[in-house]
Amino acid sequence: MANTNAQSAGGAGVIYDDDMADVFEYTGKSGTTSITGVTGLGFAHEDGDELTYMYALQSNFQDIRGDTIQIAGQAYTFVDRDPIGTQYSLYTNGTTTFLWLPRSVSGDFSVSYNKNTTTIDGTADNIDLPDNRPEDHWFLVYRLCEYASPLLEKDANFYKVKADLILNRSLKNQWVGKRPRTVRSAEHINRLAGVDGNTRHYNAKVGSFGAYV
Repeated sequence: MANTNAQSAGGAGVIYDDDMADVFEYTGKSGTTSITGVTGLGFAHEDGDELTYMYALQSNFQDIRGDTIQIAGQAYTFVDRDPIGTQYSLYTNGTTTFLWLPRSVSGDFSVSYNKNTTTIDGTADNIDLPDNRPEDHWFLVYRLCEYASPLLEKDANFYKVKADLILNRSLKNQWVGKRPRTVRSAEHINRLAGVDGNTRHYNAKVGSFGAYV
């Protein structure tokens, strides 16, 4: 059994016997012709049966973004069975998810995927937040406050205000000593603030009214 594409740390694969797909897992490989620790085979196989290996996806994989992957520039779509043509499937053992590609497919492939989410359901839980997108900070804090508002018999909008105060203080501390810079025009800033879009701010950097640079 050729193991050219097998992983030394183990993985998953498929044996095709009379066009019937038999999925298996293995724990390693030996030399250039053997794999070890094979489990999960559903029936016996003969010499000459076609063998393909699956590709383990990242440990933080949740699902494919947009339901497509790209192989040699061609979009492949998901099916929940043995893939053929321009299809792909996924196999999971509960711990690792593997990408199952059609037989004889070749070429570089790319996968865009969503990461696993973190469930916060206790005071000991924590999550890392991006430090360059304030809207991500605001979203999480507001959703936590919104979730807690019925328990405290408060209007969720009350906690939206509280969330804004929390984040404003946090962002202010984060950017202390740093010079703000924007590439948006003054007109655009005014529109976002609900002010007449024709009103122009004074730009101290250039000593005139106009866009901030």
